[in-house]
Amino acid sequence: MACLMVAAIICAACSSSPNAQPHLAAVTGTFVIVGGPNGIPKPTAGVVTFLSPAGMSTHVTVGSTGRFKVELAHGSYSVSGRSPEFGGGSYECTGGNVNVKQASPNQVQVVCPIP
Repeated sequence: MACLMVAAIICAACSSSPNAQPHLAAVTGTFVIVGGPNGIPKPTAGVVTFLSPAGMSTHVTVGSTGRFKVELAHGSYSVSGRSPEFGGGSYECTGGNVNVKQASPNQVQVVCPIP
């Protein structure tokens, strides 16, 4: 019986690896400037940032199409962006929050609002 208990403890220790890779999921999105005279969303280039509750940030460079895709660990992130076309990159654009999960579409839109 003691051998079985020792074997169970050893197996339990082997099954949980401290270096286990986090579960990743794709997040897709668009980066746009909205407002102005025509009010139509215009794709913009810049950098989109995903910030975890632990303070870890992931920066994604976005091209002129405004579309981006990134692989992130499952969890919640606050999303923001900066574009050189919006205040020379000095103003923060908002993307709200996203809860990244494997089984659901993980989509976000980052918006730079022009009054």
